[in-house]
Amino acid sequence: MHTIPVSFPEDPFVSSLVEAGRYVDPAAVWRAGLTLLAAREREREDRESAQLSLLHDVLAREAAHPPMPAHEPQEPAPVAIPLAVDTDAVLSEIELLLSARAPRQFRKAG
Repeated sequence: MHTIPVSFPEDPFVSSLVEAGRYVDPAAVWRAGLTLLAAREREREDRESAQLSLLHDVLAREAAHPPMPAHEPQEPAPVAIPLAVDTDAVLSEIELLLSARAPRQFRKAG
């Protein structure tokens, strides 16, 4: 059986790092790269979780106390019109995403 060696566009760069003595072998370069990518992905997930948590807090606060529009003293007080959005459903969805640590899955889904 004949095998054809697989070549990647990154191979010359990886080889140059090994030749420069920065890494022991190509596998070490790839391990370092994958470790860095995994760390960045964790940071991104943490940021997205924090953003979802903040959004949840803001929506929960607004659902409990809808903001009143500003008005001039001589004008009659404005009437608060409730949002047509099911706030409880939105909050439940955010809570589900947070509990499942799902920002990555949510991002992939669309």
